[in-house]
Amino acid sequence: MARESVAQQVARAQSAVGQEAMRFYRLFGVAVSARIIRRTPRKTGRAQGNWRAKIGRAMPGRSWTEAGENTLPQIASTFQQAQLGQRVYVTNSVPYIGVLEHGRQGSVLTATTRGDTRQKGHFMVALTVAEAQQLGNQVSAQVSGGQ
Repeated sequence: MARESVAQQVARAQSAVGQEAMRFYRLFGVAVSARIIRRTPRKTGRAQGNWRAKIGRAMPGRSWTEAGENTLPQIASTFQQAQLGQRVYVTNSVPYIGVLEHGRQGSVLTATTRGDTRQKGHFMVALTVAEAQQLGNQVSAQVSGGQ
């Protein structure tokens, strides 16, 4: 049996590292997305159901399901198709997503309504970004542990 050359050994090692990096990239993207979706407030399901992923550019327009049951599978499928180095954009285009994220302060006075429009922010994205290191460590352990 012929011995493997150094070049072949390096190529095999690079391939193994690349596969682990790809697995990390995909699992991390899905983990971050799942946490954002889970944190998105659910009243009608539109905001949760409108999270979408697209490779290379943000997904235009709205395409939600009321319950959002296809949201995470669509995102996971997009990450499975992505290659290292490609950007995957996870976006939400419901018109009120900024208010859900950051909240709103103020009051409104119209002929038909008089009320307080203050709404606390839920910080779905901001909190998840703050936890990115922790999530990365969890996914890294999962990848290196072969789970």
